Amino acid sequence: MSLLAEAVALGAAAPAPRLPATRLAAGRRAAREAPQRDPPTLKARDVELAGVEASPSSSQAQCHSEPSLPADWRRKNIQANIAFHFMMSLAWGTAMGPVFDKYLFLLGSGLAKGPLLIPAMHANSLVGVAESVAGLTSLVVAIPVGYIVDRQPNKRARLARMSSSLAVISVLSGFSAVLTDELLILAVTLVSFGAFRELSSSSTDAIFADSIPAGERFAYYVTKSVLTTVGHACGPGISALGLAMLGDKWQPHQDRDRGGLAALYPHLAPPFRLPRPSAHGDIDQR
Repeated sequence: MSLLAEAVALGAAAPAPRLPATRLAAGRRAAREAPQRDPPTLKARDVELAGVEASPSSSQAQCHSEPSLPADWRRKNIQANIAFHFMMSLAWGTAMGPVFDKYLFLLGSGLAKGPLLIPAMHANSLVGVAESVAGLTSLVVAIPVGYIVDRQPNKRARLARMSSSLAVISVLSGFSAVLTDELLILAVTLVSFGAFRELSSSSTDAIFADSIPAGERFAYYVTKSVLTTVGHACGPGISALGLAMLGDKWQPHQDRDRGGLAALYPHLAPPFRLPRPSAHGDIDQR
């Protein structure tokens, strides 16, 4: 046992064999000349970033957030859109306010002319049906309009201009309905106005969002919301002023302030002549 222990101790204490100096120098020189290799994770990261930068969806998103239009054109689009929605809310609050409800009530009480809108029409029934016509029209029109605005952004300005023709129809039919008390003409007015409201608001809202640079949307949207609320609030006041000027004699043919209110609608056409940024950064003036 003692001989075995001594042999083990001598083997452990013996120095390790050394490599020749030439082999050590060659190994160091090869290590210095070998190309530096990046870790696999860095390569994967580079590939991922390259794929994101080259993807068309990312470039389109950048175009939406930063429209490549001159600053003065973007400013015109923003100002025109805010003015449009203010005038729209003012006209709606005035023409479709309490005075219009009273007018419908009188028509349903037996003063209306022409075919009935519903088989058993009474005063309250006519008010409810007439108030829902414009809303139902907007609901039906919203589906195709929303698809076109979302899928074909280059047609947004064209849709906005097309809506102005519906505004003209609603103005002319509104004058005729007030002067003749014809329910059929009144229905045409409500349908055309509902389609105009949905078509114009959807297209102009999309143009408004494209025209605002990223980081500034909060202030512009708050401004538009405040002015829209002010327009809705001022509408009944304009109706009251019209009653004070025309007299509070509730005869259908004397409710012509609504026809005068329709003169507000032609002022909505100028915003539709403004350019807009498209999804690919070019300018759509068609």
